Parts: sequence; C-alpha cells; structure tokens
Amino acid sequence: MILNHEDGRKICQQLRTYPENKGLGILLTSASPEKLKDYKRCLADDSIEKPFDLYGLEKKIQSMLTWLPIRSKAHNGTV
Repeated sequence: MILNHEDGRKICQQLRTYPENKGLGILLTSASPEKLKDYKRCLADDSIEKPFDLYGLEKKIQSMLTWLPIRSKAHNGTV
C-alpha cells in the first residue's frame, strides 16, 4: 500500500476528512492480507488482495457502484 512512499491507508483517511469526498468509493489493494484487515478503520469501503483477477476486481467495483449512490444521497440528506 505504498504510493510514492505514502501509505494508502493514511491517504484514505486524509481523503475522508474532506466533506466533498464522503461519497467517494475507495478500494484498497495490497499483497499483504495483514494490511487489509483494518480497511474499515482507515475508512475505505472495501479491499482486495493482490494478485487479484479482473473478474474479482470487477465484482468489487460493481458492488460499490450499486451502493455508493445511496450512501452519497444519505450524506447529502436527500434519502
């Protein structure tokens, strides 16, 4: 989860501090299952372990696309 020497979990938490990112879907990836165990604590929506196949990734994205609009409306108070 290192992105230009930054930890993706920390970046995820930082993104979530901005109200405009509340509806943003965040999927963490890592080759370390240990690092993915706490994906909810760092405010990510889901995680997938590397290496992953495209079908598995597609299923995760499809799932997120199903409920992200609902969550976004809830954060905006329109549900």
